[in-house]
Amino acid sequence: MKLTKLAKIIANIATLAFGVTTVGGKIAMDNSGAITAFLGQTTQEKVDAGGEADNIYYFSNYSSIADLQDDANDATSRVTQEGAVLLKNENQALPLTKGAKINLYSSSSVNYIYSGGGSSFAKRSEFVSLKDGLEKNGFQVNQGLWDWYSANKQYYGDHTTNTSSDAAKYTINDAKWAQIGNSKNDQAEAGIFVLSRYGTEATDLKNTGGNTSDYSHGNYLELSPSEIDVLQNLKKLKDNGTIEKIIVLLNSVNQVQCDYVDLEEYGIDSLLWAGIGGSNCTDGIAKILSGKANPSGKLTDTYWKKHAYNPVYANFGSYTNEGDPISSANGGKSNRYVVYQEGIYNGYRYTETRYEDTILKTDNVGAFLYQDAVAYPFGYGLSYTTFAYSDFQVKENSKEDIYELSVKVTNTGKVSGKEGVDFYLQKPYTQYDKDNHIEKASIELVDYAKTSLLEPGASETLTVKVEGRELASYDSYKAKTYILDEGDYYFATGKNAHDALNNILAAKGFDASDGMDGNGNAQLTHKFNKQFSDSLYSHSKATGEAITNQFDNADLNLYEHKGENSVTYITRSNWNDTVKFGLNENNAKLPNNAKVKTNAEMIQDGKKKSETIQPDDVPNPTYGEDNGLTLASLMSMDEKGNLFYKDYDDPEWEKLLNQLTFEDTVMLLSNGLRKTSGLESISKPQTIDGNGALGPVGGTSYSYEDNATVATNRFTFLYDDPDSDISPISYPTPSLLAAARNDDLAEELGEYVGEDCLWAGYSGLYGLGVNIHRGSYNGRAFEYASEDGTLAGKIAAKEVQGIHKMGVYVYMKHAILNDQEKNREGVNTWANEQSIREIYLKPFQIAIEEGNAENVMTGFNRIGVIWTSQQGFINSVLRKEFGMSGFAVSDYWQGGYMDMVGGILGGCALPDGDNAISADKSALYQYKEGYGKLTNAMREEAHRILYTVLRSNAMNGIDVSTIFRNVTPPWISALNGISIAVDTIFSLSVAFFAFALAYDEIPAFRKIFQRKKEK
Repeated sequence: MKLTKLAKIIANIATLAFGVTTVGGKIAMDNSGAITAFLGQTTQEKVDAGGEADNIYYFSNYSSIADLQDDANDATSRVTQEGAVLLKNENQALPLTKGAKINLYSSSSVNYIYSGGGSSFAKRSEFVSLKDGLEKNGFQVNQGLWDWYSANKQYYGDHTTNTSSDAAKYTINDAKWAQIGNSKNDQAEAGIFVLSRYGTEATDLKNTGGNTSDYSHGNYLELSPSEIDVLQNLKKLKDNGTIEKIIVLLNSVNQVQCDYVDLEEYGIDSLLWAGIGGSNCTDGIAKILSGKANPSGKLTDTYWKKHAYNPVYANFGSYTNEGDPISSANGGKSNRYVVYQEGIYNGYRYTETRYEDTILKTDNVGAFLYQDAVAYPFGYGLSYTTFAYSDFQVKENSKEDIYELSVKVTNTGKVSGKEGVDFYLQKPYTQYDKDNHIEKASIELVDYAKTSLLEPGASETLTVKVEGRELASYDSYKAKTYILDEGDYYFATGKNAHDALNNILAAKGFDASDGMDGNGNAQLTHKFNKQFSDSLYSHSKATGEAITNQFDNADLNLYEHKGENSVTYITRSNWNDTVKFGLNENNAKLPNNAKVKTNAEMIQDGKKKSETIQPDDVPNPTYGEDNGLTLASLMSMDEKGNLFYKDYDDPEWEKLLNQLTFEDTVMLLSNGLRKTSGLESISKPQTIDGNGALGPVGGTSYSYEDNATVATNRFTFLYDDPDSDISPISYPTPSLLAAARNDDLAEELGEYVGEDCLWAGYSGLYGLGVNIHRGSYNGRAFEYASEDGTLAGKIAAKEVQGIHKMGVYVYMKHAILNDQEKNREGVNTWANEQSIREIYLKPFQIAIEEGNAENVMTGFNRIGVIWTSQQGFINSVLRKEFGMSGFAVSDYWQGGYMDMVGGILGGCALPDGDNAISADKSALYQYKEGYGKLTNAMREEAHRILYTVLRSNAMNGIDVSTIFRNVTPPWISALNGISIAVDTIFSLSVAFFAFALAYDEIPAFRKIFQRKKEK
């Protein structure tokens, strides 16, 4: 064999090994944080532990995980008891008699949905089955029918946990009547049909184009052919006396359209929305069915008879820009767009406003029949008892600009119960509004309250306070701030939004003879008049900052580079010509979407900031001073255990920040995959963030012991708990919690979420989800509360307050306009400033101002053509107007269009990814000199991270004597060793191949070695 042949074999093997280690090593380093966490290793260690467990600043209320989970499971049951909404109850079909026999129908009765998919999927939580929940509460469940569904899993709907494409099947796939075992015909008091629909991250539900053998009209949110078949046969069983009642249990956040509810062919007696309720929700359902609990939930969304009547769907889905692409990143998703053409008229703001204009017979109202569109209005919910509202009063405190609203609620029925009460506002719709494109809904929620358990005949007066600024509307086009319109305003209450609006119409002198569907009660309204002002509410109450337009680049009517683009938003001054629908009666898609055409300026605006940044002469911050401070130096505790922290602007912070090196700052801001990095120079601990909008469901194995090597002062470790290997429970979705209208319950639930974080070692939580239900087809709707921003914000604020008690900071997500999953990675989102501020920013504002939510996670999407983190609203609105004190993190890092430079300058501190194994490998390192604006922004983001971490449970077990050192995880050391060895072998193989080639092909060279051999 020639030497060259042998050398080639060796070189090929070495080259392959070199390629594998080079590519594999880069991939590993790009995901080093995740790998380190998966292997249970760390990048930081304590050299001097200081006071260890003696310095615990945030304490648990429990001494064991078992006790914590017992109480948390009880809370999930109570959320269902108070949040489930009774939508229909003919002839008092519910509650059922004690010990009643029940037949459970549909595969979902066995394959029940307790949570959604994606980052909030409860990987290992334990769940109480519907059968166990019912039997625990005394019911007799048809065992044969249960066994048949349990055994025939081929009829289960697909509940995909997550997907990165549109491949999530979202199948219904239920068995038809003829396929179900004979036990379906067993005698029972009630046949309960479980109607479930699933949602998951990364893909939306189909409103058209689905498999018509599984989806009626290709629509996932419509009764399927199989479901129709079973319900029709249940009606036959009811008619022949086999079962007495048909109960439909709605197990979904994504609303199945309600065109079936009152049809005689189904004979449905009761309809109970139970939402998606977490680990122990079935106990709450059973207590409602038995009458042990009286349902008191109120809808958080408008329930449509047909989704086709919702104008949102004219612009919900996938639309491609005309012209050159904004970016080729993420498979062209950055060249997709969506336009919020409906403006503020989402959900009940559309249905109720157009209803009023129909009664008022305004010009261009068009054809609109409320009863054809709406099955159940926002705020609707029945009870086993009845309640009367009276003595509605409004007191104005002009000095504090506060309105105090109160109403007396009396239980007029025969059983005890609670009542949630919503309070509403109507603003005048004036000529100024019409001239300047300001829209006004006929009814808007301003607050809510809930009674205690009222015995029959008992009364309670509920009181809420409404700030005067709620009367203002945003003027995007003229004043470019909040204005107070001249005219008559109304506060009102009622059993739901529609009832409250009818009360206002009654106060205006209208009744059923004018076309109303019921006579209202004017006594439940209060009318008052205001004069015009464009200055009264033009400054932030939280910060004093002047409020003006910050989203012109999101509105195709104001964007300076809009070119030939424009949008005709829905206006109540001309419903007939501006309302467009996206679906026809048979759910076929209609081509009524707004069109967008790109131009060169838009493409330039959409670039990463790192592609356009220019050097400047701004001095860098001070780096590397030795001031002898640690992060713990900026906190103290008195003898009573009260904690004190240095204010954000305290000079001590400057001294601490001056100790950071440029490399420290780069590493802190480059690596944020569910963590904040540790810093040796100031003994800052590494922190771990739980991932999940419903609770800390992230982590490798989703158990309390996941963070063993980092969060050594988590309570699982401190107590050496025997249950450390189990998972936290799955919590109810925000919509169920919001339906309860119970602030105390929301705060209590937040405490349990915080406890889970404390026990597992999480200092932060990637939640809560506060995006808006813009229609019903968002795959991630289960993470969000409502179509209404006020309700979503207030319920989140209370849950945040509970979480904070355990020293956990929250990342409200996903800021902002991330209201569909389709094309989420880079989709261009267009909306006008009024709708952004009054609907989509509203829950973030309330959570920050009322709940002190300190952090946000930004959306995958773009605002206009600019990536959310880069747009600037984090600084200009969240901080300067709302007073947000903490920092922002991106959604899961996508390097194709996300950009650390743009994020930092836009106010976003961290990528949700690990982007640098060392400072010199970071994309930020090249800006060390000559980019002072950026380096000073980097320092400010570092300040915000440190300020937030200092106030968290991350400081448990740490005092001024605690010292941390950075360490290299063993797997990285091993990988580095392997890389060095392979590099050496590769170099030697190349040298050997060169030698062999010369030896075989150059005689003179070969003779040299032959002569040496002879000698």
